[in-house]
Amino acid sequence: MDSKKLKLILEIAVKLTEVGGEISRVEESVERIAEAYGSVRTDIYATTSNVMVSVETAEGEIITQTRCIGRINNNIEKLDKVNAIIRWVTEVAPVEQEVYAKLEEVDKVKTPSGVLELVYFGVIASAFCIFFGSRNIIEIISSFILGGVVGAISQGLEYINANKLLIRFLCCGVAAFVIRFLVLAKLFPAPDYITIGIIMTLIPGAGITNALRDLFSGDVVTGVLRTIEAVLIAAAMAIGFALPGIIMGGAI
Repeated sequence: MDSKKLKLILEIAVKLTEVGGEISRVEESVERIAEAYGSVRTDIYATTSNVMVSVETAEGEIITQTRCIGRINNNIEKLDKVNAIIRWVTEVAPVEQEVYAKLEEVDKVKTPSGVLELVYFGVIASAFCIFFGSRNIIEIISSFILGGVVGAISQGLEYINANKLLIRFLCCGVAAFVIRFLVLAKLFPAPDYITIGIIMTLIPGAGITNALRDLFSGDVVTGVLRTIEAVLIAAAMAIGFALPGIIMGGAI
């Protein structure tokens, strides 16, 4: 066990966190990999912001390293591949170059194209619009188109690494103004169903679920941090949808 192997272990831990792995899994994986590479004792502290690992080698040397966590994007396919790498590393303890090559393959996993993702946004928005009671074809079509617009705004802001709160705020603000003008144009009688459809494309459901998962597994700090993030995102969405009322007066 040396500093190079510890650097590799931290790289795996960061990758696992960034693709959506829970903190308890990150800590367990680090301990198993460190043991496979000859660590006598491993101490790890991980959150959604950083990972700190300290290992004791067979010679009694203490090595400590820290890494910051980047943007977390839940991706089930990438998570599965990282888990497969972790199982392989713990069983074989390969050289670092082989593991780095596997991690690079994870980064190459294809995600849905931009256009297809916009279609997903539109389908989700219109589907929930129908689910909650809308039977107005213009309302459903408007929900689909507006969902795609919101998806485009979200993609553009994510591309420049904008803050999650800003992304949700701007998406909801734009959507709220468009919905208000559509209602004023009497294309449909009320904004309720289309508003719900747009909200369901942006609501931090995965964030809330991950927060509860961490809390139930005993990772209180991470669970609280995820909960606060989800609450702040929900607040940003609420303020965004309240903009028309604040600026123009009246409800959305």
